[in-house]
Amino acid sequence: MAINDFRNLIEIQSLQKVILEHEKQIQANNHRITYLNSMKDKRALEKEQTLNDKEQLKKQMSQLEKELFQKETLIEKNKSQLATITDQQIAENVQSSIDELETQTNLMQEEILSILDREETLESKITEITQFFSSIDTTIAEIQEEVNHDNQAEEKKIAGLNERIHGLKSIIEPQFLKQYHNTAKRIPPGTILSQIQGGACQYCRFNVPTIMINQIESGDRMEFCSSCGRILCPVNAVLR
Repeated sequence: MAINDFRNLIEIQSLQKVILEHEKQIQANNHRITYLNSMKDKRALEKEQTLNDKEQLKKQMSQLEKELFQKETLIEKNKSQLATITDQQIAENVQSSIDELETQTNLMQEEILSILDREETLESKITEITQFFSSIDTTIAEIQEEVNHDNQAEEKKIAGLNERIHGLKSIIEPQFLKQYHNTAKRIPPGTILSQIQGGACQYCRFNVPTIMINQIESGDRMEFCSSCGRILCPVNAVLR
């Protein structure tokens, strides 16, 4: 294996690292749209829950108003009876009943006012969410256009890098290129090649036998680190 083959593989690895960065940028761009759509879904659920809460308050209000009407009717009835009662003890009992009913109606009226306040708060929230929906689709469309433009630029750069990689692969000995590809199946991208430094693998610092180092430095063969499994590169094929 010639030193130039090592250098070409090193350049391929370097270019693949750059491609990974461009792919990460594409993912970051797409995340902008994903985030906005997730916010839209979240607000949709929030609106649904708010509408349900409002409906529950309406039911509660309706029930309170019904009960309030019944109690107020009963109060009026008791007051009418009170005017005709001559027995003092009975009159006191009726008055006591009227007082209790009035206390209950006052509490119910306070609860109704509280419900009206809560309904107003929910209505404001519904209005705010509705306004959000009136603008979010436009915002998403505008950002989607930006993302598409940026992603196209990133993909163009990736295509250029892949073209360069393809050219480099065409001049590397097939058997060594195959070994590189096989190694790439089990080693994370961008870390397939490791230079020998101080008699050890640069990546995991595992000591490399002197005989193996001599074989690697001569460029005659491809050797692998016995610890991490990466392809060991000669010092004179400097990693870029």
